[in-house]
Amino acid sequence: MIKCLEREQIDQVKWDNCIQNAQNGRLYAMSYYLDLVCNKGGWLGLIKGDYEAVMPLPLNNKVPLLTRIALPIFAQQLGVFTSMTMEASLVSSFLSSIPTSYRSVYLQLNDANPTLDEEKSNIHLRCNFTLALDEPYEKLYSAFSKNIKRNIKAAAKHRLTICEIGNQDFSEFYLENTEKETIDKTQLNTFLPALVDSAIDKKHGKVWGIKNDEGDILSACFLTEFNGRLTYLLARSTEEGKTKSAMHFIINEIIKAYAGKHFLLDFEGSEITSVARFFQSFGATDNPYPVLSYARFPFKKT
Repeated sequence: MIKCLEREQIDQVKWDNCIQNAQNGRLYAMSYYLDLVCNKGGWLGLIKGDYEAVMPLPLNNKVPLLTRIALPIFAQQLGVFTSMTMEASLVSSFLSSIPTSYRSVYLQLNDANPTLDEEKSNIHLRCNFTLALDEPYEKLYSAFSKNIKRNIKAAAKHRLTICEIGNQDFSEFYLENTEKETIDKTQLNTFLPALVDSAIDKKHGKVWGIKNDEGDILSACFLTEFNGRLTYLLARSTEEGKTKSAMHFIINEIIKAYAGKHFLLDFEGSEITSVARFFQSFGATDNPYPVLSYARFPFKKT
């Protein structure tokens, strides 16, 4: 049986153990992470048995009288998590357990969640580029495009320095180099430092930075590490950083540091052609995930 629990009813230890032990576990689904990013209405949990499988339901109550299930910022893939065999019937049972009182639903599941054919009308796929890092660096580098190799060599000539950046400096840098129209900076500033700090404190993340000769930060990337998955979660560059290919340099250094180990580098998308091409140029391949989206109007139970 699958039950739906309010956040305060959830056994946090059992929930987190399920996520950590799941073959498809994602940092996005850890309770502390959800508590921080689901800041527009909190979240519910669908739970099978004694936490044998779970599925978070992020809420958004921004529109009065219409609390929706909607994906929060910085949580690309949620869906069903379990250490059991992942079957379409299991995923389907969770999707059918979403309370019908929520008339609007938008959820990005994870790439290990198969879906049934009869559910396709409410589901579409989104691309996501990933790169397995278990090969030696030289072999991984050989798969880079000529343009990427050229930019990495050009960046090296600028005598860039790679370094670890503190949480506060990174948060300020990220906000300063993000267009106002892209995000709600006021809302983001309330939880971004806490999100980065919490992940670093739990050894789930690290900020990689690039500085010039004057010590100015040109590019910075917050890379999370969880369950053998490195996620290129947050990244920004200054105009000088873009000109000097600083982000190419960071990604190359990340690949070099983890090469030959059993990690998967997750670039998180993208649907934007130029960005997708950039990720592909590092040898990444598309590993799509399903998206559940529907609205039931007028507001009455079906």
